[in-house]
Amino acid sequence: MSCSPQTVCALRESAVNLICSYSTTTKPQQSFWFSPKLKAKWRNEADPEDLALDSDYAGRVRYTETGSSSTLTITDLRERDSGEYQLMIITGVGERSLSSAVRLTVSGVFDENCWNVRYSDRRLCVVEGSSVDFLCTYSHPSHLTVNDTFWHYEPKVNPKDLSLDDRFAGRVEFLGDKEGNCTLRMRDVRKNDSGEYHFRFITNTGGGRFSGKPGVILHVTDLQVRVSPSSPSEGQTVTLTCSSTCTLPNNPTYMWYKNREPVTNKPTKYNKLYLESASSEDIHLYSCALGSRGRST
Repeated sequence: MSCSPQTVCALRESAVNLICSYSTTTKPQQSFWFSPKLKAKWRNEADPEDLALDSDYAGRVRYTETGSSSTLTITDLRERDSGEYQLMIITGVGERSLSSAVRLTVSGVFDENCWNVRYSDRRLCVVEGSSVDFLCTYSHPSHLTVNDTFWHYEPKVNPKDLSLDDRFAGRVEFLGDKEGNCTLRMRDVRKNDSGEYHFRFITNTGGGRFSGKPGVILHVTDLQVRVSPSSPSEGQTVTLTCSSTCTLPNNPTYMWYKNREPVTNKPTKYNKLYLESASSEDIHLYSCALGSRGRST
């Protein structure tokens, strides 16, 4: 079995994936991850116990199995999670096989000499038709050289460069470099762009491949006008709210329109427009957008 990379750094309160691969001819009847640092808590120190059964990792450990690899995901990382982790495979005839150790270091600062990908935002909410930047930095042991860098969509065994995918043709631009910046810009975002994105880099050593997982979850929304009260009576003040299905960043500016003409003579506050004595027919003539270039609804 082989694990790559063998040294991983992660930030406190984030999540990390540790990956070990094994021969496709091996058919595990059982597999689990363990940490030698916990052996004092095992019934027998020579008999490793499943990490997922340890109370300190309760609810924070997940295993993902493929036909030839196992991924250990630890969430809500704590500094005491630092240490070595190994994969145990037990075959149908009771044979046991241990992977090499993967060393995890958890800290509150970004270590520039470890394998790591750091996303500024784990979740992004953007309005359909706009542009978005996936802000990102990465690091690796200083003696290695980066040969290739790219972003890919969803976790995959053989990830494909996003810029080579017809679905994203002409809409994605890598703004990063091979020195630690891995920012991606996506333009004209569409509803079906929603999903998880990962940055991956490949170094000049065998097995020197690393993807930042978990990745960045993109949620593409549209703007909707909500009316309160929904059935106003004559002369009643009506509040129109410009809303989205996820939380937009940075306290955006909202613009209001009536018949596609800017509304300048009505009171507004944040994402709300207030109408006095508006008829039901009149209400449906209003739409909203983000800033001066947002997409209206």
